[in-house]
Amino acid sequence: MITLILVLALVTLYLYLEWSPTDVDQSILKHQVSAPPVRNPGESGVYRSLDTPHSTPLLREILGKHYEQFTLEMLWEPESFQISEYHANGELDGNFDFAMHVHKLGSALTKRNTTSVIVTLPAGIEALAMLFACGLYNICILYTEPEELEEAKSAFPLHDLVVDAPLATDDELVERPIAKPSSISFYSKQRGLQKFLSPEVGLSIASQLRALGHRMWNRNDKVLIFPTCQHPYALLMQLTALSAKAPLVFLEHSISDPFRATEIVRPTVLVTDDIALESLRSQADELNTIKLLQFQLNKVRLSRGTISSPMLPQFRSLRLIHTVNLGGTSMRTEDANVIRILTGSQVIHGFRTPKVLMPIFQTTYGDYRECPKQYTLAGPPTPGIEIKVVGDAKKGRLFLKYDIDWIDTGVDVTMRPDGCAMV
Repeated sequence: MITLILVLALVTLYLYLEWSPTDVDQSILKHQVSAPPVRNPGESGVYRSLDTPHSTPLLREILGKHYEQFTLEMLWEPESFQISEYHANGELDGNFDFAMHVHKLGSALTKRNTTSVIVTLPAGIEALAMLFACGLYNICILYTEPEELEEAKSAFPLHDLVVDAPLATDDELVERPIAKPSSISFYSKQRGLQKFLSPEVGLSIASQLRALGHRMWNRNDKVLIFPTCQHPYALLMQLTALSAKAPLVFLEHSISDPFRATEIVRPTVLVTDDIALESLRSQADELNTIKLLQFQLNKVRLSRGTISSPMLPQFRSLRLIHTVNLGGTSMRTEDANVIRILTGSQVIHGFRTPKVLMPIFQTTYGDYRECPKQYTLAGPPTPGIEIKVVGDAKKGRLFLKYDIDWIDTGVDVTMRPDGCAMV
């Protein structure tokens, strides 16, 4: 009897591991870019996402208009916005007239004759409202953290105002001008001044909407924003969520353990960064014996192309996690797979540099393949850009182009035969 039970258990385990359908067709992962063999001496060929093959122009439109004409007014559909904030007391506050608040802020800034402003507010409703107020009322904005304000003032000397607390407004509104292309800037000691003009913002949003295709966020999703600081990737994903008409939830910056908020908020999409995910990755080291056995079984299934149910119950509602490197360090693919196992979610890992707003590379949905431990599998180039490697055909300095000129990213990469980069 015991022998029979053991045989049945082994057969069940074999079927569980061997015959599980993969999350995507594995043949797709073997060819993820369009890359003609023609190349210049000392360079690789020019790589593109399969979404923008060489037979078509690069991605040039956002919401039906040429990306060079992009302004935040093109996204301004406040009647479709669903924006709320989760507070430390456990309440989810969605009773907020975002449109009226934006107009009050824009009016207050205009009455002060403000042309440029530095904002040190954490990522949240107030910081996003300041962005739209500046974009709709033709005011340049720079985000930085409070401890880096003095350096930011030197890097952005023409600023008229520093907003380090919610700005006082009144009910007297001024007429909103015709929105013009402007800029969104960020400053940090590590990365210096990063300035992104409106066309690049529009192109970056279009690229993200194109990257996931039919798996992109929609009205049925709930997008939870984890970062406490308003860094470029966080802001890009906020604008992408609004473009996709997906409900957006911020966390009050005083929350000490943001991952516990997922039990109450129950998001389907989580936007975070590699640094924030480190604490979640460490939970794999705290599993008991039974959970550790389950973890190893799920790890085998993942290596065969299938994500299992979440091991941590607070992540049952999640389907997607979007994360990106901050600074020079990028989360290893091995650690990204641990996150996939713990949460039961797809992890879309982006890699970006201060040179551009959008991630240069982004892992493909369903790609869990690992690479040598000294590398991170960064994925194929995102839609709307071209990349090439200067050095030899597969390894060297990365250059990118989304308009006319090639940009030196300052990053060394190794390109794999499938078109994915390792950094």
